[in-house]
Amino acid sequence: MAIRFVKVKRRIVVGATPGIKFLARMVPGNVIDMKGLAERVSKTSSLSRGDIYSVVLQISDIMTMELLEGNQVQIGEIGKVIPKFSAKAVDTLEEVDVSTIKRVYADFSPSVEFRKKMDELKVKIEPLEDITGLQIETNTPNP
Repeated sequence: MAIRFVKVKRRIVVGATPGIKFLARMVPGNVIDMKGLAERVSKTSSLSRGDIYSVVLQISDIMTMELLEGNQVQIGEIGKVIPKFSAKAVDTLEEVDVSTIKRVYADFSPSVEFRKKMDELKVKIEPLEDITGLQIETNTPNP
């Protein structure tokens, strides 16, 4: 397992040293959908792909309902999804009402175990000719 990246050239306009800079940009991996998850689980299970797909869809529906009720959802050893919102600050207690809530969103909080696994994840450079965008040509060796 490795996260892939390419080297890119960017114009940085903020910070102590603005100007043309070079940085690593992650190459997005594939998106695995519910059917893909069901297919992968069925290969390591005695259950059929259809049975697993049905359960995964049901879990997704129940997780959505729980989050919409304001409950946190723990996803095994991966972490938890937490419903949150941002609100506008007002001068008095009486002014605080529903209209002061500006944005409602879901936040992911990885578990300690998952964070450790992410810290150990390897990163590899992707050949420039395979990716389109603002890459630069360089003769520097891969890190």
